[in-house]
Amino acid sequence: MKFRLTTVFYLFALLAASLGAFGGVGSVVAVVVAGMWLLADHWRPRARDFLVIGLFLLFLTLLLSPALQSARESSRSMTCRHYLKCIALAASQHDVTAGALPRPYLADAAGKPFMSWRAALLPYVEQPRLHSAIDYSKAWDDPANLLSTTTQLEVFQCPSCRMARSPAFSSFYAVVDPLTMWPPDRAMSLAEASDGTENTVLLIEGPPNQSWAEPKDLTFGEAVELLASPVVPSENGGHVLDDGYFYKPRYFRNVAMADGSVHQIRGGMPRELALAALTATAGDDFDGAEFLWYSKPRLDEAKVARFWVFVAVALAPALRYLRRTPVESTKGAATP
Repeated sequence: MKFRLTTVFYLFALLAASLGAFGGVGSVVAVVVAGMWLLADHWRPRARDFLVIGLFLLFLTLLLSPALQSARESSRSMTCRHYLKCIALAASQHDVTAGALPRPYLADAAGKPFMSWRAALLPYVEQPRLHSAIDYSKAWDDPANLLSTTTQLEVFQCPSCRMARSPAFSSFYAVVDPLTMWPPDRAMSLAEASDGTENTVLLIEGPPNQSWAEPKDLTFGEAVELLASPVVPSENGGHVLDDGYFYKPRYFRNVAMADGSVHQIRGGMPRELALAALTATAGDDFDGAEFLWYSKPRLDEAKVARFWVFVAVALAPALRYLRRTPVESTKGAATP
Protein backbone atom coordinates (compact mmCIF):
# COMPACT_ATOMS: atom_id res chain seq x y z
CA MET A 1 0.00 0.00 0.00
CA LYS A 2 1.70 3.16 -1.25
CA PHE A 3 0.73 6.52 0.16
CA ARG A 4 -1.36 8.44 -2.34
CA LEU A 5 -4.34 10.72 -1.90
CA THR A 6 -6.59 7.68 -2.22
CA THR A 7 -4.61 6.02 0.58
CA VAL A 8 -5.38 8.94 2.90
CA PHE A 9 -9.07 8.72 2.00
CA TYR A 10 -8.97 4.97 2.60
CA LEU A 11 -7.39 5.36 6.05
CA PHE A 12 -10.06 7.87 7.06
CA ALA A 13 -12.78 5.54 5.77
CA LEU A 14 -11.22 2.60 7.62
CA LEU A 15 -11.02 4.56 10.86
CA ALA A 16 -14.65 5.72 10.54
CA ALA A 17 -15.87 2.19 9.75
CA SER A 18 -13.87 0.72 12.64
CA LEU A 19 -15.17 3.27 15.14
CA GLY A 20 -18.71 2.70 13.91
CA ALA A 21 -18.40 -1.08 14.27
CA PHE A 22 -16.35 -1.37 17.47
CA GLY A 23 -16.67 1.93 19.30
CA GLY A 24 -13.62 3.29 21.09
CA VAL A 25 -11.44 0.25 20.41
CA GLY A 26 -12.10 0.70 16.71
CA SER A 27 -9.02 2.91 16.44
CA VAL A 28 -6.86 -0.06 17.48
CA VAL A 29 -8.60 -2.28 14.94
CA ALA A 30 -8.02 0.33 12.21
CA VAL A 31 -4.29 0.49 13.04
CA VAL A 32 -4.00 -3.31 12.89
CA VAL A 33 -5.81 -3.58 9.55
CA ALA A 34 -3.88 -0.67 8.01
CA GLY A 35 -0.62 -2.20 9.24
CA MET A 36 -1.46 -5.50 7.57
CA TRP A 37 -2.04 -3.80 4.23
CA LEU A 38 1.13 -1.72 4.55
CA LEU A 39 3.05 -4.97 4.90
CA ALA A 40 1.16 -6.62 2.05
CA ASP A 41 3.51 -5.27 -0.64
CA HIS A 42 6.38 -7.16 1.01
CA TRP A 43 4.78 -10.59 1.37
CA ARG A 44 2.67 -10.43 -1.86
CA PRO A 45 -0.60 -11.95 -0.65
CA ARG A 46 -2.39 -14.76 -2.45
CA ALA A 47 -6.03 -15.87 -2.25
CA ARG A 48 -5.42 -18.02 0.80
CA ASP A 49 -3.84 -15.03 2.54
CA PHE A 50 -7.07 -13.09 2.11
CA LEU A 51 -8.88 -16.02 3.75
CA VAL A 52 -6.48 -15.76 6.69
CA ILE A 53 -7.18 -12.02 6.91
CA GLY A 54 -10.93 -12.66 6.88
CA LEU A 55 -10.61 -15.24 9.65
CA PHE A 56 -8.47 -12.82 11.64
CA LEU A 57 -11.16 -10.14 11.35
CA LEU A 58 -13.77 -12.64 12.53
CA PHE A 59 -11.58 -13.62 15.48
CA LEU A 60 -11.07 -9.95 16.29
CA THR A 61 -14.84 -9.45 16.35
CA LEU A 62 -15.34 -12.36 18.72
CA LEU A 63 -12.49 -11.14 20.91
CA LEU A 64 -14.14 -7.76 21.26
CA SER A 65 -17.58 -9.25 21.81
CA PRO A 66 -19.29 -7.78 24.91
CA ALA A 67 -20.68 -11.25 25.69
CA LEU A 68 -17.19 -12.36 26.72
CA GLN A 69 -16.89 -9.35 29.00
CA SER A 70 -20.20 -9.96 30.78
CA ALA A 71 -19.57 -13.54 31.90
CA ARG A 72 -19.58 -12.52 35.57
CA GLU A 73 -22.97 -10.80 35.40
CA SER A 74 -24.31 -13.74 33.39
CA SER A 75 -23.32 -16.05 36.23
CA ARG A 76 -25.06 -13.83 38.79
CA SER A 77 -28.24 -13.64 36.73
CA MET A 78 -28.30 -17.42 36.32
CA THR A 79 -27.91 -17.84 40.08
CA CYS A 80 -30.77 -15.39 40.59
CA ARG A 81 -32.91 -17.36 38.17
CA HIS A 82 -32.05 -20.60 39.97
CA TYR A 83 -33.07 -19.17 43.36
CA LEU A 84 -36.38 -17.92 41.98
CA LYS A 85 -37.08 -21.34 40.51
CA CYS A 86 -36.31 -22.93 43.90
CA ILE A 87 -38.89 -20.64 45.53
CA ALA A 88 -41.48 -21.40 42.83
CA LEU A 89 -40.93 -25.13 43.34
CA ALA A 90 -41.18 -24.65 47.12
CA ALA A 91 -44.53 -22.91 46.63
CA SER A 92 -45.66 -25.83 44.48
CA GLN A 93 -44.62 -28.30 47.18
CA HIS A 94 -46.56 -26.26 49.74
CA ASP A 95 -49.56 -26.47 47.42
CA VAL A 96 -49.24 -30.27 47.28
CA THR A 97 -48.74 -30.64 51.03
CA ALA A 98 -51.24 -28.08 52.35
CA GLY A 99 -53.66 -28.01 49.42
CA ALA A 100 -52.90 -24.39 48.54
CA LEU A 101 -50.18 -21.79 48.30
CA PRO A 102 -49.34 -19.91 51.50
CA ARG A 103 -51.51 -16.91 52.28
CA PRO A 104 -49.68 -13.79 51.14
CA TYR A 105 -49.33 -12.73 54.76
CA LEU A 106 -50.42 -13.50 58.30
CA ALA A 107 -52.59 -10.75 59.81
CA ASP A 108 -53.61 -9.81 63.33
CA ALA A 109 -57.18 -9.41 64.59
CA ALA A 110 -57.35 -5.94 63.10
CA GLY A 111 -56.30 -7.26 59.68
CA LYS A 112 -52.83 -5.74 59.82
CA PRO A 113 -50.21 -7.98 58.09
CA PHE A 114 -47.37 -9.06 60.38
CA MET A 115 -45.57 -11.99 58.65
CA SER A 116 -44.74 -12.75 55.01
CA TRP A 117 -45.59 -15.82 52.93
CA ARG A 118 -41.85 -16.42 52.59
CA ALA A 119 -41.71 -17.57 56.21
CA ALA A 120 -44.25 -20.29 55.44
CA LEU A 121 -41.92 -21.66 52.74
CA LEU A 122 -38.91 -22.03 55.03
CA PRO A 123 -39.35 -25.81 55.51
CA TYR A 124 -39.41 -26.19 51.71
CA VAL A 125 -36.16 -24.29 51.14
CA GLU A 126 -34.14 -26.37 53.63
CA GLN A 127 -34.71 -24.05 56.60
CA PRO A 128 -36.85 -26.15 58.98
CA ARG A 129 -34.94 -25.05 62.11
CA LEU A 130 -35.38 -21.38 61.27
CA HIS A 131 -39.07 -22.02 60.66
CA SER A 132 -39.41 -23.64 64.09
CA ALA A 133 -37.58 -20.76 65.76
CA ILE A 134 -40.12 -18.15 64.64
CA ASP A 135 -43.09 -17.32 66.85
CA TYR A 136 -45.94 -16.96 64.35
CA SER A 137 -48.19 -15.33 66.90
CA LYS A 138 -45.90 -12.27 66.85
CA ALA A 139 -44.84 -9.85 64.12
CA TRP A 140 -41.74 -10.38 62.02
CA ASP A 141 -40.03 -7.38 63.66
CA ASP A 142 -41.06 -8.27 67.22
CA PRO A 143 -37.99 -8.56 69.49
CA ALA A 144 -38.83 -12.24 70.00
CA ASN A 145 -38.45 -12.86 66.26
CA LEU A 146 -35.76 -10.43 65.15
CA LEU A 147 -32.87 -12.86 65.67
CA SER A 148 -34.54 -15.26 63.25
CA THR A 149 -36.10 -12.86 60.77
CA THR A 150 -32.88 -10.88 60.28
CA THR A 151 -31.02 -14.04 59.25
CA GLN A 152 -29.64 -13.73 55.75
CA LEU A 153 -31.11 -16.33 53.37
CA GLU A 154 -29.42 -16.45 49.98
CA VAL A 155 -32.32 -18.31 48.36
CA PHE A 156 -34.43 -15.13 48.64
CA GLN A 157 -31.66 -12.89 47.30
CA CYS A 158 -30.50 -12.06 43.81
CA PRO A 159 -26.65 -11.80 43.73
CA SER A 160 -26.87 -8.89 41.28
CA CYS A 161 -28.53 -6.59 43.85
CA ARG A 162 -26.34 -3.63 44.82
CA MET A 163 -28.83 -1.47 46.73
CA ALA A 164 -30.11 -3.69 49.52
CA ARG A 165 -30.86 -1.95 52.83
CA SER A 166 -30.49 -5.07 54.97
CA PRO A 167 -28.48 -8.33 54.85
CA ALA A 168 -31.83 -10.16 55.19
CA PHE A 169 -33.30 -8.56 52.05
CA SER A 170 -35.45 -10.36 49.51
CA SER A 171 -35.47 -9.80 45.75
CA PHE A 172 -38.65 -11.70 44.95
CA TYR A 173 -42.26 -10.55 45.27
CA ALA A 174 -45.75 -11.95 45.14
CA VAL A 175 -48.48 -9.87 43.50
CA VAL A 176 -51.23 -9.46 46.09
CA ASP A 177 -54.64 -8.89 44.52
CA PRO A 178 -57.95 -10.77 44.24
CA LEU A 179 -57.23 -11.36 40.54
CA THR A 180 -53.79 -12.97 41.01
CA MET A 181 -52.42 -16.16 42.56
CA TRP A 182 -52.15 -14.27 45.87
CA PRO A 183 -55.60 -13.00 46.95
CA PRO A 184 -55.23 -11.03 50.20
CA ASP A 185 -57.99 -12.77 52.13
CA ARG A 186 -57.24 -16.44 51.55
CA ALA A 187 -54.83 -19.11 50.33
CA MET A 188 -55.32 -20.03 46.66
CA SER A 189 -54.44 -23.39 45.13
CA LEU A 190 -52.65 -23.82 41.83
CA ALA A 191 -55.60 -25.86 40.58
CA GLU A 192 -57.75 -22.73 40.75
CA ALA A 193 -55.67 -20.98 38.08
CA SER A 194 -58.22 -21.41 35.30
CA ASP A 195 -56.15 -19.25 32.93
CA GLY A 196 -53.46 -21.96 33.08
CA THR A 197 -50.47 -22.12 35.42
CA GLU A 198 -48.13 -21.71 32.45
CA ASN A 199 -49.92 -18.44 31.57
CA THR A 200 -50.03 -16.93 35.07
CA VAL A 201 -47.26 -15.04 36.87
CA LEU A 202 -46.47 -16.36 40.35
CA LEU A 203 -43.47 -14.26 41.45
CA ILE A 204 -41.53 -11.28 40.10
CA GLU A 205 -37.98 -10.11 40.75
CA GLY A 206 -37.90 -6.52 41.97
CA PRO A 207 -35.86 -4.02 43.97
CA PRO A 208 -34.67 -5.32 47.38
CA ASN A 209 -36.68 -2.96 49.53
CA GLN A 210 -37.76 -5.30 52.33
CA SER A 211 -36.70 -8.17 54.60
CA TRP A 212 -37.77 -11.65 53.52
CA ALA A 213 -40.01 -11.91 56.60
CA GLU A 214 -41.60 -8.49 56.11
CA PRO A 215 -45.17 -8.73 54.72
CA LYS A 216 -44.49 -6.37 51.87
CA ASP A 217 -45.18 -7.32 48.25
CA LEU A 218 -46.44 -5.79 45.03
CA THR A 219 -49.89 -4.44 44.34
CA PHE A 220 -51.44 -5.28 40.99
CA GLY A 221 -50.67 -1.81 39.66
CA GLU A 222 -47.04 -1.95 40.83
CA ALA A 223 -46.55 -5.32 39.11
CA VAL A 224 -48.02 -4.02 35.85
CA GLU A 225 -45.68 -1.03 36.08
CA LEU A 226 -42.64 -3.28 36.56
CA LEU A 227 -43.49 -5.41 33.52
CA ALA A 228 -44.48 -2.50 31.30
CA SER A 229 -41.62 -0.14 32.21
CA PRO A 230 -37.99 -0.35 31.06
CA VAL A 231 -35.75 -2.35 33.40
CA VAL A 232 -33.26 -0.11 35.21
CA PRO A 233 -31.16 -2.38 37.49
CA SER A 234 -29.96 0.49 39.68
CA GLU A 235 -33.54 1.68 40.33
CA ASN A 236 -36.10 -1.11 39.99
CA GLY A 237 -33.98 -4.25 40.09
CA GLY A 238 -33.16 -6.61 37.26
CA HIS A 239 -30.14 -7.32 35.10
CA VAL A 240 -28.34 -6.19 31.97
CA LEU A 241 -26.55 -8.69 29.74
CA ASP A 242 -24.78 -8.53 26.40
CA ASP A 243 -25.83 -11.57 24.38
CA GLY A 244 -23.10 -11.08 21.81
CA TYR A 245 -21.56 -8.55 19.52
CA PHE A 246 -24.47 -8.55 17.08
CA TYR A 247 -27.20 -8.25 19.74
CA LYS A 248 -28.63 -5.37 21.72
CA PRO A 249 -27.90 -5.28 25.47
CA ARG A 250 -30.73 -7.10 27.22
CA TYR A 251 -32.31 -5.45 30.26
CA PHE A 252 -34.56 -7.95 32.00
CA ARG A 253 -35.99 -9.23 35.28
CA ASN A 254 -36.71 -12.84 36.24
CA VAL A 255 -40.37 -13.83 36.35
CA ALA A 256 -41.66 -17.16 37.72
CA MET A 257 -44.86 -18.61 36.32
CA ALA A 258 -47.27 -20.70 38.38
CA ASP A 259 -46.11 -23.87 36.62
CA GLY A 260 -42.59 -23.37 38.03
CA SER A 261 -40.96 -22.09 34.84
CA VAL A 262 -38.77 -18.97 35.08
CA HIS A 263 -38.25 -16.50 32.23
CA GLN A 264 -35.92 -13.55 31.78
CA ILE A 265 -38.46 -10.93 30.72
CA ARG A 266 -37.45 -7.60 29.20
CA GLY A 267 -39.35 -4.55 30.33
CA GLY A 268 -41.57 -2.48 28.11
CA MET A 269 -44.24 -5.03 27.23
CA PRO A 270 -47.76 -3.76 26.42
CA ARG A 271 -49.86 -3.19 29.51
CA GLU A 272 -52.61 -5.42 28.15
CA LEU A 273 -50.14 -8.32 27.96
CA ALA A 274 -48.89 -7.62 31.50
CA LEU A 275 -52.46 -7.55 32.81
CA ALA A 276 -53.26 -10.88 31.15
CA ALA A 277 -50.09 -12.48 32.53
CA LEU A 278 -50.81 -11.43 36.11
CA THR A 279 -54.43 -12.53 36.34
CA ALA A 280 -55.19 -16.16 37.27
CA THR A 281 -58.92 -16.55 36.66
CA ALA A 282 -59.98 -13.61 34.49
CA GLY A 283 -60.13 -15.56 31.22
CA ASP A 284 -57.95 -13.00 29.44
CA ASP A 285 -56.78 -13.55 25.89
CA PHE A 286 -53.16 -14.23 26.87
CA ASP A 287 -50.63 -14.55 24.04
CA GLY A 288 -47.94 -16.83 25.43
CA ALA A 289 -45.76 -16.52 22.31
CA GLU A 290 -45.76 -12.73 22.58
CA PHE A 291 -44.97 -12.92 26.30
CA LEU A 292 -42.00 -15.23 25.67
CA TRP A 293 -40.81 -12.94 22.86
CA TYR A 294 -39.81 -10.54 25.61
CA SER A 295 -37.34 -13.16 26.87
CA LYS A 296 -35.48 -13.49 23.53
CA PRO A 297 -32.25 -11.68 22.60
CA ARG A 298 -32.75 -9.00 19.96
CA LEU A 299 -30.49 -8.65 16.93
CA ASP A 300 -28.97 -5.18 16.53
CA GLU A 301 -29.52 -4.61 12.81
CA ALA A 302 -27.63 -1.31 12.87
CA LYS A 303 -24.57 -2.96 14.41
CA VAL A 304 -24.72 -5.79 11.85
CA ALA A 305 -24.79 -3.23 9.04
CA ARG A 306 -21.88 -1.26 10.54
CA PHE A 307 -19.85 -4.46 10.89
CA TRP A 308 -20.32 -5.42 7.24
CA VAL A 309 -19.39 -1.90 6.17
CA PHE A 310 -16.20 -2.33 8.19
CA VAL A 311 -15.50 -5.72 6.56
CA ALA A 312 -16.02 -4.23 3.09
CA VAL A 313 -13.71 -1.29 3.81
CA ALA A 314 -11.11 -3.47 5.55
CA LEU A 315 -10.90 -5.89 2.62
CA ALA A 316 -11.17 -3.27 -0.13
CA PRO A 317 -7.37 -3.17 -0.78
CA ALA A 318 -7.56 -6.86 -1.70
CA LEU A 319 -9.13 -5.87 -5.00
CA ARG A 320 -5.83 -4.32 -6.06
CA TYR A 321 -4.06 -7.63 -5.66
CA LEU A 322 -6.83 -9.69 -7.19
CA ARG A 323 -6.80 -7.50 -10.33
CA ARG A 324 -3.14 -8.21 -11.01
CA THR A 325 -2.59 -10.26 -14.15
CA PRO A 326 -0.40 -13.40 -14.05
CA VAL A 327 2.19 -11.61 -16.26
CA GLU A 328 2.37 -8.66 -13.90
CA SER A 329 2.73 -10.96 -10.92
CA THR A 330 5.55 -12.84 -12.70
CA LYS A 331 7.35 -9.63 -13.57
CA GLY A 332 6.95 -8.37 -10.06
CA ALA A 333 8.41 -11.59 -8.68
CA ALA A 334 11.45 -11.38 -11.04
CA THR A 335 12.32 -7.82 -10.07
CA PRO A 336 15.23 -7.81 -7.59
